[in-house]
Parts: sequence; C-alpha cells; structure tokens
Amino acid sequence: MNNETTLVLIRHGETEWNQTGRYQGHADSPLTPRGLAQARAVAQVLNDETFDAFYSSDLGRARRTATIIADKLGRRFLTDSRLREQHYGLMQGHDTKAARELDPEFFECLARGDADYAPKGGESRRQRHQRAITALSDIAGRHQNELVLIVTHGGIVDSLFRETLGIPFENPRHYSLYNAAVNRFSFSDGSWTLRLWGEVSHLDGAGATDAGKSFTAA
Repeated sequence: MNNETTLVLIRHGETEWNQTGRYQGHADSPLTPRGLAQARAVAQVLNDETFDAFYSSDLGRARRTATIIADKLGRRFLTDSRLREQHYGLMQGHDTKAARELDPEFFECLARGDADYAPKGGESRRQRHQRAITALSDIAGRHQNELVLIVTHGGIVDSLFRETLGIPFENPRHYSLYNAAVNRFSFSDGSWTLRLWGEVSHLDGAGATDAGKSFTAA
C-alpha cells in the first residue's frame, strides 16, 4: 500500500516588517493591506480542495493568514510552535544595517556558509532546519494518504525544499520564497518529493503579487 501524504505549504502574507526589511523571527508584525489581499487570494484558490487537516505556526502573522483561509474553507486549524520561523535573537525587529551592528558575526558566518552559528539569543539555521523537518515529517506520518494544509514561514518552506532536493542548507539561496505562494510536497516511505513550487498566479488577479521582491527574514 502506498501511504503517500501530500502537504501544501503556504508562507504567510506580507507583513509590515517584510516590507521594511526587518528581521522578524519569533517576533511579529501585522500583515500589510497587500498581505491581507494575498491571504484572501490564496484562500480562494485553495477553496476548490478538500483538506483532511490544517496546521499553522503559532506566530501572529501565520495565524492571521491561516484564519483568513480557515474562514473561507469553513474549517479550523491547529497550531504547532515547531512551524515557527528561525529565532534571530537580538536582531529581531531590526533592519539589516542595525542587525549587522548588533551581531556582525552572524553575517560573516552567513557569507562563509556556516549553518551552525546561532545569532545572539537565537538559533542556528541547522537547528531551524532540524526542527522544521522533524515537525513536517511528524505531521506527514500522522496523516498518511491525506491532504494537509500548512501555513508557515519562508525559512520552514526553504528547509523542506532543501531537504527534498538535497541542497545543503549551508549553500546560498538562489530561488525565491514568495508570500502566499502555493508549494506542494508529497511524503512516502520516509522520503519527500516536490510536486509544485512557488505557484503565485492566484496573486496576480488580486493585485497582490510580490514576485521580483527579495526575500526578507520571515
């Protein structure tokens, strides 16, 4: 029997700190008007599917996005703190210039591909990656042969993409992580397969696309 689970991962809608380039991590900021439009647009495109389960990060920006989707789909969601973005420690709430002054070693380690350096008061990329893959594998194992919706953060989507394609998380990212894009993965016999990546056509019609924008700490 093929026990294949399909996970649909959605990065939350654009936030005020996304717009101004501030590190969020475990801190938070509200969705912008465009972020709200993105959430409504992805809710509309997902309305044609029947999900067996629905999970969200417990951070405010993800829960706000998930609530808009849940209202459209007519169902509830469960929160899981393991689906949170990477904790950026002292840098949270600061733009890149200020963050460099607070923790210059983080950016030096980033440049040389060191995945084990944790920002002061935060966690490393390796720690985030392991947390994310453990959480997503647990959820997939819990819902064999089912379709699961997950609202989370750019870093978590990035971790699953790298895990699936075998891209070391020390390597620089040369692909985009769009707000409210649809990303689809399947899990079977302990391995992941990418089915759909970065689908944003639903955002064009809503005037809510962020294609072409650089990724800011989600």
